[in-house]
Amino acid sequence: MVKPVKIHDNNLWDKFVKETESYWAVLSPGTVIAIFIGETDKNFLLIERKEGTVESKFNINNSLNMMDTGLFFTITEEDASDLLDDSSLLTTFIKEGKLGIFCLVDDYAMAEKGLDTLLSDLGFAPSCAI
Repeated sequence: MVKPVKIHDNNLWDKFVKETESYWAVLSPGTVIAIFIGETDKNFLLIERKEGTVESKFNINNSLNMMDTGLFFTITEEDASDLLDDSSLLTTFIKEGKLGIFCLVDDYAMAEKGLDTLLSDLGFAPSCAI
């Protein structure tokens, strides 16, 4: 069983986002993505690209306005724990199919927000990215 304290630690998620910032930096300012952790939609990491920076916040037992978020990832608690130990596992998890993805924006918005570049840089197959 994964210790909830670890996967709910905002400082560890901030470290993860900082270590993987080169991926998130391709997003256009104002773009928001979420990574849902575990079997609930109440625990998630929110990543927002702002002008000149990338901000993140881990939310516990919270709700998300999905209309303000264009791209969503899902990951198990166990894999999230491993990701917090080693952020370089992000692309490995994508290749292994351990990172689920869904999107609520059209192709034009994906290109405008930089989501297509993000998906390509992360290593998603061309059928997943524009």
